[in-house]
Order: sequence, then C-alpha cells, then structure tokens
Amino acid sequence: MPPPEHCGSCLRIRTDPQVSYASLSESLVPVSGDSDLLAYGISEEPGNGKLIVVKTFKHEWFRIIDLSAETEAGQYPLFDLYKNHGRIVFQLYAACTGCDFTENRCGISGIGYETFISAASDLDEFTPATLAESLWDNEEEKMVAAGLDSQVTVEGHAI
Repeated sequence: MPPPEHCGSCLRIRTDPQVSYASLSESLVPVSGDSDLLAYGISEEPGNGKLIVVKTFKHEWFRIIDLSAETEAGQYPLFDLYKNHGRIVFQLYAACTGCDFTENRCGISGIGYETFISAASDLDEFTPATLAESLWDNEEEKMVAAGLDSQVTVEGHAI
C-alpha cells in the first residue's frame, strides 16, 4: 500500500473503503477501530460475516459483530432491521447518526439510535425516501431544528 498522502481524517476516508473491498473480495474478517465498515460492507457469507472492532489495545477491549448470528427478534432492533432489509440499514443509520461513510459526517442533529429505530421499524420498504418520509412525518421538529426544511432535504442528507 502506498504511503498516506493526506491527514489522518482523509486517510480514514480512504482506508474504510479499501478494508471493505478486501473483506468482500477476499472473504476476510476485517479489524477496525469503529463499526463504520458495516455501512461500507463486509463479507456476508455464512460463518464469515464478522467485523472485529478494537477500541483499546491497552485494556484489551474489543467486540465482534457477527452478521450471521442467530438472535431472537427484538433483542437487537438494528440487527433485526438489517436482517429484513440488508446493508442499506447500516448506510442510512450512518447518514442519520453520523459516520465518515456519508458526505456530512455529523449526521442529523437530534437523531440517535432510538429515533432511528422508531422511524425505521414500521417501514415495509426501506429506502432513503421512505425513511425520510417517516422522519419528516414523526420528527419534523427535530428535522427543522437540524436545518432541514422538507422531506426532500432529509432524503438528500441520507444519500
């Protein structure tokens, strides 16, 4: 791999897609400092759809996210949405809550896990448009406070 040409945050933007590509093309289990790779994509092959997130080497704190795990419905609502709709769930969650996957890394102010799950849980079809409609219909005050003035601008923020 060539030496980095940019600052650390620019390098991060470049490395997440590279790690995702290696995971997908070589069926590797990626190791990362955060869960952003879920939005970019990791291998979803049975028994191989894992991501290892290392938060601190000093305290040996890490977690393993297994996309092929069998869980009871309702135990992990975001994972339930993923199982029903696929990777787009992580991509739109990243857009709403903030992630370097999207152009606006800060997400939508006021939209966290609970609000996202509430807006997304009743959608039959999971797209940027349907999520934007749900957020606008149910959380218009938060959308306006975040500087978004219509359902269209909410959708535009997510893509």
